[in-house]
Amino acid sequence: MYDRFNFKTKALVNIVGTIIFLVPFILLIIYGSYEFVMDSYEVNEISSDPGGLKYRWLIKGMIPLSFMILTYLREAILGYYSVKGNYFNYSYYQGY
Repeated sequence: MYDRFNFKTKALVNIVGTIIFLVPFILLIIYGSYEFVMDSYEVNEISSDPGGLKYRWLIKGMIPLSFMILTYLREAILGYYSVKGNYFNYSYYQGY
């Protein structure tokens, strides 16, 4: 059925599917990493190396944040090109 859709309809289905399936996954990562980051923040965790990081919790907090930014940025770029009608070769980026 998906194969019979035109290019813009496929793009919209991809965008909606991404929102439906990607957002819960991101929320799961945030939920799973929240306690990990907060424990580090509460004890003011620092690196054991004498010249190491003073705020290790800040680095741990970047893990879920960077995942969200990279994921949404990728999907926004793919969605933008698809809706604009420009040909975007998905198979090239998926390794097919």
